[in-house]
Amino acid sequence: MIFGLIYNKYAIIESKQNHFDLYINWQNHLNSKEISKKCLISSPNFFIEKLQQTNKNWKKSYIIEKIIYKLSNPINYQLNYYPKVSIIMSVYNGEKTVEKSIKSILKQTYPNIELIIIDDKSEDNTLNVLNRYRKRDNVIILENNKNCGVYCNRNLGIKNATGKIIGIQDADDISDPSRIAKSIDYLIKKDVEFVLTNAKNINKIVDEVSSIKVAMATFICDRVFFDKYGLYDDSTRHSGDLEIIDRAYFIRFGEYKFKNFWYWLNYTAFEPTFYGHIYENLYYIGTDGDRITDNNRIQKRQKYLNGRRKFYINKNNE
Repeated sequence: MIFGLIYNKYAIIESKQNHFDLYINWQNHLNSKEISKKCLISSPNFFIEKLQQTNKNWKKSYIIEKIIYKLSNPINYQLNYYPKVSIIMSVYNGEKTVEKSIKSILKQTYPNIELIIIDDKSEDNTLNVLNRYRKRDNVIILENNKNCGVYCNRNLGIKNATGKIIGIQDADDISDPSRIAKSIDYLIKKDVEFVLTNAKNINKIVDEVSSIKVAMATFICDRVFFDKYGLYDDSTRHSGDLEIIDRAYFIRFGEYKFKNFWYWLNYTAFEPTFYGHIYENLYYIGTDGDRITDNNRIQKRQKYLNGRRKFYINKNNE
């Protein structure tokens, strides 16, 4: 007889030969000789011990581990089996908006969040606002000696992050309370490289919002993304969030699909193991900063991306 624990579409199996495996979509394997349809539920402690002995992809086994740990340790399971996510927030002269942005992260439904805030040598009262949060265990505040730009700050935040997952939040934006939980659920279950969500633009004159669709500031990924594809390009002050995704696609697939990045971004939605898109408005873009994309800026972004593409194509051909 083969013993196992089945949860949803996942199954942990141990055979009488002491061969242990984690099976995803176990229904596809039920007709094989290796797995019995009469799978018995064994004690959670038995499987916890076996899981600890197994070399596994943490994203694929996380849901099962969480359920097992909840069964055996119902009080302490919550933080231990929700992988920590480090949210990186760069701020410059954000005294009017940064506190609302911070609160929107601290009020997330996801329970295990580390917020890393990098002040980019602000010249207003931003630091006075940030000082209110210094004593919180889950908030880290870093200060730059000189203004270096958002991508330099994100790289600094990533280097100081302790989470398995990295996310972005801009200092004049607000996240829906469910944004991080839904993004991480998608990231883990679909096993994609990164996740983006839709967003709305906050109108500071009236209480209405206009649609923006996908927002690059909603980026959330496994931290190994940066090990595989590198950090942000900190030589630029714009479009670095577009460039790192563009670069990752080229490194992984060895080609660029379209000259225009926005066509490319839509195309990558059809690469199910690369890009995850949640078609919900889970993010609200602030208007106090310079956030409007006109034709001149689109041309400037495309020129920058084309230059970076040529660099990586030449580098790949060397």
